[in-house]
Amino acid sequence: MNRIRWIVRQIQFLLWRVRNHLNPPTPWDGNHHPAILRIEPWRGEADGEFCVDFLGVRTDPGFRSFFKPTPKGNLETSHPVPDQTYFEYICLLDSIAAAAGPVYTVLELGAGYGYWLVSASRALSLRPDLTPRMVGVEMEATRFRRMQEHFRNNGLNPEAHTLLSGAISDHDGTASYRVDENEGEDYGLSLDRLHSAKKVVPVSCMRLGPILNQQDQVDLLHMDLQGEELKVIRDARAEINSRVRHLIIGTHSVSIHRGIRKLLLEDGWCLRFDYMGKGERRTEFGTILFVDGLLAAQRPAL
Repeated sequence: MNRIRWIVRQIQFLLWRVRNHLNPPTPWDGNHHPAILRIEPWRGEADGEFCVDFLGVRTDPGFRSFFKPTPKGNLETSHPVPDQTYFEYICLLDSIAAAAGPVYTVLELGAGYGYWLVSASRALSLRPDLTPRMVGVEMEATRFRRMQEHFRNNGLNPEAHTLLSGAISDHDGTASYRVDENEGEDYGLSLDRLHSAKKVVPVSCMRLGPILNQQDQVDLLHMDLQGEELKVIRDARAEINSRVRHLIIGTHSVSIHRGIRKLLLEDGWCLRFDYMGKGERRTEFGTILFVDGLLAAQRPAL
């Protein structure tokens, strides 16, 4: 089996080299999207204990093995270099600029440690007239605790917002996910994933529709559900269409990506970004590697 995997990797590498030779990557020209330029990169004193990004979000380096704390001292950050998350920043900042107010509601599904929730709270410095309302759903217990901690590390009270422990699916009830040795480090967990796992963990499931119905309007819905995304969107299609203004969806297979794209176009959504995962894609900001697929859309008629 290991020999077969090695052969597959070698073939994939050779194909990658051939593609790059026939269709070389295009570089970024250095020009940022206008949405990115709306925000002034954070500057201030770093304490040497947290990772600090251009929004001023403080992240505990213990959340991921490859995170390193920002060195202590005076810090001037800069706008991010385009990568997969760059497009998500664009959508986040545009959703804030377009918000009708007085409340800005962001909902993050498969929230992990709540990166996009806290990023939204920081980016709301652009709109001091808006009151943030944040809703996060995360099924893995370690990451859920980290989300609460991430809020506190950034001056937010997790009890003032809606943080839900459980999995989003197309049904209420229970399911399970499987993990290996380090539960908190695996940010790609999916429900009922089949592999030789060390541990099977039961988890409560909830549907998206009832959560959306508790909100008057959702300015941004961010979704990273590791293969559940098409089922969830189908199940909550009516509520998404009636309550959500901007969507960011991570997709995890070609069929899921195409299925969601089809639904969004049928329902009148305007696609902003549409990139398949597991490959390099040409974009207006150069050739960028997309690990997961990305669909970003807005509903101007709402």
